[in-house]
Amino acid sequence: MKNFIDRLLGVSTEFEVRKRIYISTLLAGMLLTFFGGMMNLLLGLNPFSYIMPFLSLMVFALFYSITRKRELNDFSYRLGLGFTLFIFYPVISFMNGALLGGAHYFFAFFWVIAVAVLPGPKKSFLIAYALVVLGMLAVDYLYPELASTYESRQVRYVDIAISLIMLLAGIYVALNIVMRAYDATNLTLEKKNKELESVQEELTQKNEDLAIINQTKDKFFSIIAHDLRGAFNPMLGFSDLLKSRYETLNEDQKKKYLDLINLSIHNTYDFFENLLEWSRTQRGAIEVLPVHENIPVLVEEVLGVVNLMADKKEISLEVQVLDDLYFEVDKYIFTTVLRNLMTNAIKYTPHHGVVKLRAEVCSQECLNVSVEDTGVGMSQEQVATLFQLSENTSSKGTDNEPGTGLGLVLCKDLVDKHKGGIGVESQPGEGSVFRFTIPSSIHQESECKPEV
Repeated sequence: MKNFIDRLLGVSTEFEVRKRIYISTLLAGMLLTFFGGMMNLLLGLNPFSYIMPFLSLMVFALFYSITRKRELNDFSYRLGLGFTLFIFYPVISFMNGALLGGAHYFFAFFWVIAVAVLPGPKKSFLIAYALVVLGMLAVDYLYPELASTYESRQVRYVDIAISLIMLLAGIYVALNIVMRAYDATNLTLEKKNKELESVQEELTQKNEDLAIINQTKDKFFSIIAHDLRGAFNPMLGFSDLLKSRYETLNEDQKKKYLDLINLSIHNTYDFFENLLEWSRTQRGAIEVLPVHENIPVLVEEVLGVVNLMADKKEISLEVQVLDDLYFEVDKYIFTTVLRNLMTNAIKYTPHHGVVKLRAEVCSQECLNVSVEDTGVGMSQEQVATLFQLSENTSSKGTDNEPGTGLGLVLCKDLVDKHKGGIGVESQPGEGSVFRFTIPSSIHQESECKPEV
């Protein structure tokens, strides 16, 4: 039924509501003229009473054909409604008994149609229509003989019944079009509202993310300012001391101060290196390029960097890695993460302590790496915020080595880029175990998670 109505009136997505109501008016006129003409013919009324309806039928059919094929301007609407209200309606009314017949019931219907369909200013048009109807009433009152008469009371009631049925059908079609358009508009508005809500939620989320980023940025600059000041203080202090008391210091004291300056320089260099690498991860400048690497060779490279630190504190480094262990890893990411974890382990392990490094491939075909120390450990509160830049969880090492916590943030960002995971187990006074995993492929979802 809906498809049939759409074929007659036009699809709602292609024809605006006003045009569909106008088309329905033309269809109603066609039906009214056809059935009215046939009824007048069967009732034996004068020839004009059925010739005129058939002529009007052709006019309505012409308007209908034109309306379906092209866009209508204001003049087209006024022409079609003008013919219906000023010519067709008065003639049909007088051919069907005027006030005694059923045609006058259509006055209010055509009035509503004119209000709904006419574009732009419509006051003058409606006033003219009202004057025509009043004129018809006056003519009917003064010259009742002009109106066609019914042969019998029965014929009159049949005509009125048919007129009412057609009027109700026209009202139903017009209201149905309006209600369907109303429902379609509501659905469109609901869809737009949902889209707006979605956009609003997205904007809210982005605002929250920006607020977090700003807070993180402020904290980040605070950390940098604090740690740079802390890094330069010993260098400035000991270099000033050497400069002012160089002649009075013995060789051992000079060497001690030079060692402290050297350590501060190395720590500052490590800090800047981590800072630069972290900035590269934030800018997306680091590309993950896994290659089939010999893991023991990469481990030896990292040990060559951290051995001096361990030797100074007489810390034992225990390595458990199979000689033939190969895996697809990004060399830069793997060595950077491992170097930071090993440096941290040594920093927070007291003299004569032990740091253990293990690497193996698990059943999920992931590379599992762990760095375990016998250091000072951490509280659960420290662990919870360890990989967050917004929190400065770092503390001085066992030999008062400075730290920022930036190295661990860098580790997490790099491991995430490699589609892996990183975690830590720690208790105060019992040391810490850092674990990270790297999947065999960065192009697939990995189930590799560090055991913590």
